[in-house]
Amino acid sequence: MSKALSDVGWFEFVSQLSYKAIWYGRNPVKIDMWYPLRKRCFACGYVLDSLAFDIREWDCPECGIHHDRVLNVGKNFVAAG
Repeated sequence: MSKALSDVGWFEFVSQLSYKAIWYGRNPVKIDMWYPLRKRCFACGYVLDSLAFDIREWDCPECGIHHDRVLNVGKNFVAAG
């Protein structure tokens, strides 16, 4: 996967994205690559110790909310940025 990302010119992509954001009056924000987007409950902030990539849904042991992994990542992404 890392080979595929380096092939698309990740630096150029980020540069263009930042340029366009500033052009349209937005503030580009970088999120740390180690921020636990998929393992953090968007409701209470609980972070799981581990979550395998094949797990698509999970329940938060702290607050009991049922998460779809993709939707949870999206909500955490918006909150972090």
